[in-house]
Amino acid sequence: MTLSGRAAFLYQTDHRMAGLTCFCLFLGLLAGCNQPMPLVSTTNMSVVPDKESYLQQRLKSDFANADLHCELGRHYQSEGLWDQAGYHIRTALGLDPAHRQSQAANIKSHVATGDEAAADRLCAKYQRQLLASPVEMVKFAKALGDEGLDAFALRSFDQAVLLAPQSAEAHRQLGYFYLVRRDLEQAKAYFTKSFGYDPAQADVAGELGKMGVVVEAPVDPALESQEIVVQQ
Repeated sequence: MTLSGRAAFLYQTDHRMAGLTCFCLFLGLLAGCNQPMPLVSTTNMSVVPDKESYLQQRLKSDFANADLHCELGRHYQSEGLWDQAGYHIRTALGLDPAHRQSQAANIKSHVATGDEAAADRLCAKYQRQLLASPVEMVKFAKALGDEGLDAFALRSFDQAVLLAPQSAEAHRQLGYFYLVRRDLEQAKAYFTKSFGYDPAQADVAGELGKMGVVVEAPVDPALESQEIVVQQ
């Protein structure tokens, strides 16, 4: 075989080998595509129960828990299941007649079902029970606000302020009431009053600072007197 013939033979052989290699690779990829996908084991996966099931399960071992009954009742309210909601809210109040959130939820049930007169009477009844306690009146007003019963909440906040005009907590909660509803002017006004009655409220100072109001931290009288002595 001549030199040129040998070269041609080697070229053809290499070309065929390269083609065979590509073909084998193709077959390998094709075989891989036909392999079954590995199954994901669900043995260790935990199923998170829904809120209703979770609360019902907890009540089985702690039926006398007013907080749980109230929470489940409020959940049923959000689902529009008023009979179930009423049962658990009444149960919560039977366990704890002073449960403020349940009182507010009870009023909400009457409002939602169109009985505004009953809601007004019930709110007035609860307010009369709290006339000797501005602190509890504020808690009741806050609970009403949490339920979205703004008119009832403001009525109760007004009662709290009438009972304790210089209550830092009443004005603080009113500040947050308006802040959540994005009425910044009213929020600032009530936060300012609250801080004036009690300058040791770090959260109120922080909210006022966000609104551009410059506040000063209270000075400890003992430290202030020590400083005066040093200056002398």
